[in-house]
This record gives sequence, structure tokens and C-alpha cells, in this order.
Amino acid sequence: MISILGSFQVFTQIFIMTNGGPLGRTRTIVWYIYTTAFKDFNMGYAAAMAFALFAMMLGFTLLQFRFLRREIEY
Repeated sequence: MISILGSFQVFTQIFIMTNGGPLGRTRTIVWYIYTTAFKDFNMGYAAAMAFALFAMMLGFTLLQFRFLRREIEY
């Protein structure tokens, strides 16, 4: 679960190494939120995308808890 959530939040590697990459091939959701907020100065749209990212990550977390539940007995 941690790995999937971490893959949604990849930003630093892209920012330092490729800055969005050739033809935008290394863009992620977090990178798009950053460019929308701080380069295009569209804070409202970036905030809405950040909330959508939060909802998507919450949904994936709940699905994983639901379907990958393991019974642990001591």
C-alpha cells in the first residue's frame, strides 16, 4: 500500500532530473499540480486537483484495505 501511494507522489526526482522531461513524458499528477499552481498561477485549479488526488489516494487505500485484508491470529 505504501508503494502505490508513494508512486502517486513522485515529484523530487522529476523536478531535479528532467524538469518534466522531453515532451512531458515524465510528468505525474503532482508535477502537473505544481506547474499549474506556481508556473501558471492558477491556484484554484491546482487546489481542486490536489483534492482530487487526495480522494483518489483515499479510494485506493480503502480498496486495498477491503480486498487485501488478512486475518491475523495470535
